[in-house]
Amino acid sequence: MNDFSFSKKERLLLTKDFQIVYQNKKWASNEYLSLYFLYKKEIGKRIGFSIKKKIGKAVTRNKIKRILREIYRLNKYKIKNNFDFVITVRKVFPIISYKCIEPYFLELFKKVNLLDKNG
Repeated sequence: MNDFSFSKKERLLLTKDFQIVYQNKKWASNEYLSLYFLYKKEIGKRIGFSIKKKIGKAVTRNKIKRILREIYRLNKYKIKNNFDFVITVRKVFPIISYKCIEPYFLELFKKVNLLDKNG
């Protein structure tokens, strides 16, 4: 059975953690999202989300973040362990919904071969 929780241990919260992932310079992007990732020796994975103010007002940015967190929470069992991830939004989605954003989210992980074969 899969664990669909999203605890604080699974989140990148500190600015220095984001900086370390960005400095690693391993990334992939598509039209709407960018994925930065860093391999680590500790077991587990952590993820953080970054959305610039040019994307929209706080309500829009928070809605996108909530949807991204939900997509990650429901698909995290498919994503490989031992990585830190940062997802950044490059431009506004035409329709801000789970169904619109999920394909772009999963495409990034496929692009860099970070989806488990059994997931």
